[in-house]
Amino acid sequence: MLLQLDEIVNSLSGKIILLGHSWGAVLATEYAGRNQSKLSGLVIMSTGLSDMHWKDEYNRELKDLGLENAEPEQIFLTPE
Repeated sequence: MLLQLDEIVNSLSGKIILLGHSWGAVLATEYAGRNQSKLSGLVIMSTGLSDMHWKDEYNRELKDLGLENAEPEQIFLTPE
């Protein structure tokens, strides 16, 4: 899936703003973490974070990383 997205992004000229909705938001976030230099922005809509379970887990992860007081634009979570 990410390889297909990368092919599309590479076929375009210049940096793009990537938008992902629902499961696409998860993919867009993963892609953005690996390819920040190709993007000028990322918009994610209706992700699993709208569920309280995921929100609590997300907040715990931010706390573990020392980012609990960070502004959203300061948070970049990428795979290890």
